[in-house]
Amino acid sequence: MPGIKRVAVGLALFLALSGCYSPPRLKDGLTPKSKIIQEYITQIKKEYDIRELDNKVRYVEFPKISKDSIIILNDLDGSFKWYEELARELNKNYAVYIFDKRGSGVNVHKKGSATDLVKDIDKLIDRIEKENPNTKINLFASCYGARRGLEFLIRKPGKLKSAILSSPALYMEEIIDLNCIEKLGIAFSFIYGGTTRKVIPNDNFYTDNNEKLELIQRDPLRLKKVSNNDYFWGELQLWKVRKNLKNLEKTKVPIKVFLGKKDKVIDTEKVKKRLRNIKNIEIEELPTSHLIYFDKENRDIFIEEIKDFIESH
Repeated sequence: MPGIKRVAVGLALFLALSGCYSPPRLKDGLTPKSKIIQEYITQIKKEYDIRELDNKVRYVEFPKISKDSIIILNDLDGSFKWYEELARELNKNYAVYIFDKRGSGVNVHKKGSATDLVKDIDKLIDRIEKENPNTKINLFASCYGARRGLEFLIRKPGKLKSAILSSPALYMEEIIDLNCIEKLGIAFSFIYGGTTRKVIPNDNFYTDNNEKLELIQRDPLRLKKVSNNDYFWGELQLWKVRKNLKNLEKTKVPIKVFLGKKDKVIDTEKVKKRLRNIKNIEIEELPTSHLIYFDKENRDIFIEEIKDFIESH
């Protein structure tokens, strides 16, 4: 019995210290943080063209009647603010739509899985084609968004004219990835809901551009932590994407992959090795950190490369 009691007490302490904590709520049911976020979103709705799909999922639109349109699919923790400048540059030639995954950005109010993200993008494409039937849809996606972009290409091959993937998170650097013990801990904590953890342990891994680093750190819509449940399902989805990469050739959709030579987030060598033999994928490396567009010296080159790729297909 004493042994059983010790195990019970130890388990109780483990659960208590593992983040099973519900933050205080205000009278309207919101947490203090979500109240601030709601007020911020109310404010930015006055400044940006923020629209909703029929399932209440939001996106930011930069309208233009054009033969090509671009959907920007953001990073795991990013909001549309990270890619606003890129969207405005591309909007000189194309209609642009920035889509924040559920749980971050303008969709901070919505919960959902990777499967929901594929469905959401599908709905967005249907709306764009209905409102502008002569346009062709192209995808620009970064990091986690690029991983989901690959999943979308595999599952919905006929929906896109082309795809540009920046630093796709198919393999992470060791300093970012979790070790076996941590992954076992997540598998165990999965039974009861788990703790939360930072998405990226050090913001400096993203970029060496201090101005953009400040933008990241001050972004109130940024997703700073994910639950163990989210991590578990994310790893499962990643396994499925890796397993089905060979099916990308069947889509016949031209894909351009950009990698940063100074990337500290993803393992670029493993990504190159996995993608380089897929016939419809073209890989280009630039001397940048993880968020390629944030690099001052290569920003204009990156934009022109995106435009040239879209125009050539």
